[in-house]
Amino acid sequence: MYDEYLPHYDYLKSIASVVANKKIHLLMFLTNSLKLCIDRAAKRHASGGHEVKPEIIVEMYQNTFPLFGQNKNLFHSVRMMNVTNKSVR
Repeated sequence: MYDEYLPHYDYLKSIASVVANKKIHLLMFLTNSLKLCIDRAAKRHASGGHEVKPEIIVEMYQNTFPLFGQNKNLFHSVRMMNVTNKSVR
């Protein structure tokens, strides 16, 4: 179901298996606004960054928490930052 995204978590699993005494900390930036994600991607592309199609952003947005839930045991600590178009909390 989420196979195209698993390599990111597989990479973390490989790190954790090789260096068991190391701790992985996650700082996750989140937003409740899918429109904000799409708008920011368009601005990055307009500024010379690579293009990410809106349908890919929608899929990634929808899969963020299911994937995190399946892999949260990889992290020693997790901090989530709420991002709006005006601030980060």
